[in-house]
Amino acid sequence: MEQKNWSVVRRAVGYHRYDTEVELALLNQIYALLRLQTNFFTPSQKLVEKHRVGAKVTKRYDTAATPYQRVLADPGISKKVKTALTREYESLKPAQIRRDLLDLQDQLLDLVKAKYQPTKLPVKPPSPTRAPTREATKTPSGHLDVRQQGGGSFETATGPCPGVRSIPGDTGSRATLPLTPSAGPV
Repeated sequence: MEQKNWSVVRRAVGYHRYDTEVELALLNQIYALLRLQTNFFTPSQKLVEKHRVGAKVTKRYDTAATPYQRVLADPGISKKVKTALTREYESLKPAQIRRDLLDLQDQLLDLVKAKYQPTKLPVKPPSPTRAPTREATKTPSGHLDVRQQGGGSFETATGPCPGVRSIPGDTGSRATLPLTPSAGPV
């Protein structure tokens, strides 16, 4: 079914290009196991009803069942077909099918990786898009931000400011200086 391409086929084998005989043989083995897993052990819900009231769409689904269970419940299927499917179902081991499927998928991926070796490009670090937090280039007020360090000395983002003293009566640990050429140390 076309509507199952992503949910079954692409999830199992991906979007790689498989163009060798070995890959084709692996794909056929994967599809054989995938058929058993999907039809006998993967339940799905079918849309029963869909109502639209204005922009709101309400959907109602039936209970989840595997395709195998749906065939057994269908009165139109002959007893001979149901018996053959039941025999096949009883001979299956779902955990072993899953392990075999994963092993075949790994083999297929290894073949693809060997066929398309990645090219090594020179790795250069990305250019910085903004300055680090402590290295702002301009403060919003147009003043130089000076922080008080231990012992009464002050420091800017670029280094210590030995000529800056605290403002008398200021209880905070910051002092700001205007960024004009004529302004000297306070």
